[in-house]
Amino acid sequence: MIRSLPSCFASCLISAFCLATPAFADEDHDFAREAFARGDIISLARILPELEAQFDARLIDAEIEREHGAILYEITLISDSGRLIEVEVDAETGDILSEEDSDDDGRKKHRSERYTDDHEDDD
Repeated sequence: MIRSLPSCFASCLISAFCLATPAFADEDHDFAREAFARGDIISLARILPELEAQFDARLIDAEIEREHGAILYEITLISDSGRLIEVEVDAETGDILSEEDSDDDGRKKHRSERYTDDHEDDD
């Protein structure tokens, strides 16, 4: 069976991702592990299956960081058609805070912010 170019591209990206270093840098990995051990965040392993199902896409990158006083997962997914989806998830609650789609040319197609007033920049 011949696979479509976007499907082959997605498979290559995922293979490269699996062979590359972990998605978190060393300090991010330590920070995430400590926050999870304290019960401050939900594991990415628990959040990811729902995101992949909701967006009908697979993981290609994930980062954790602090922003607007919250701990966030910044997750990049790819659909079978090659569409990139960037999702910000509150790591404490699992709530999606924003999502952004890119078309096949990399142009932003859709942006949805779900921040509430308590996520104002307080840094």
